[in-house]
Amino acid sequence: MNHPENIADSAPESATLHIVLEGDDAKLEDVPVQDIMRLIDGTIRSISCAAELVVGRGTRSRGRPNAAVKKATAFRLVAIQPGSINIMLRGPKQSETDMSLPLDDEQLTDLAIKKTLDALEGDSTDVDPSLASRLTNLGDDLGVGERYETVRFAAETKSAGLRTCHLNQATRARLRQIAHKPKAEAQSVVSGTLVAADFERSTARLRTSANRSVKIAFTADEADAIQQLLRQKADLDGVVTFDPETQQAESVEVRSIESTHQQHPELCSELEANYTLEEIAAQQGVTIIEDPSKLHIPELTEEEIDAFCEALGL
Repeated sequence: MNHPENIADSAPESATLHIVLEGDDAKLEDVPVQDIMRLIDGTIRSISCAAELVVGRGTRSRGRPNAAVKKATAFRLVAIQPGSINIMLRGPKQSETDMSLPLDDEQLTDLAIKKTLDALEGDSTDVDPSLASRLTNLGDDLGVGERYETVRFAAETKSAGLRTCHLNQATRARLRQIAHKPKAEAQSVVSGTLVAADFERSTARLRTSANRSVKIAFTADEADAIQQLLRQKADLDGVVTFDPETQQAESVEVRSIESTHQQHPELCSELEANYTLEEIAAQQGVTIIEDPSKLHIPELTEEEIDAFCEALGL
């Protein structure tokens, strides 16, 4: 059996990670190639999720990772050693990561690995559900505790030295509970525009002013009101389910519906008036920009510009 603790460099320039698949069926000649790919991909996805959380994007990240996260999780495959499957990955060198981030003395790669190992080890009392879900998926895909006994992670970073953690059946069960914990519910009002409805399934979709999509469930009693308010602004009162990470509304079980137009007819008529672009600009005291290139911000990377355009549906 290989011992990833015997890593040559005591202070590596870049993070080194050994992923060891253990069990009676974990010998190199017995493990399907797909499982090796799942092991590598699932590990990197988990660390990437942790990196997003470190830089503060975990609460809003469903799009592309930013440039710093992509660089920090650009691991290289160094070796797959025989015996129990022992995969050795190496993170990017310090000069290859975005050191403009205010991360004190630790690199983003090191911090992301630490956050991942904290979740596995159970030392952190505040494991993020999205990270718990990534690690749960890794255990599920490999059948940890069933086909294979455990996955052992041995990481050596410049900031923390050598650290070893395990993903086993007990860890998998604990992380699953975190990933699937019930979301908070409350009686509340959600406002936005009803953009779609399925009357056979009694569901609809609301678009909020923050451009978030909220799922709506209604009864036959509210069907007529939903139909009348399609493509209009409305306030929906009911049981709201909130995302535990963002505390933003995810879905509403409707109890009552009220048109925003009925609440504020003067405001709505003002908003619905047919002003020209020049009239709107004059009212707001702004200048119309006809050349889009003037909006360019040189500090933005191509990845961040792509993510911004993707969020706008461009």
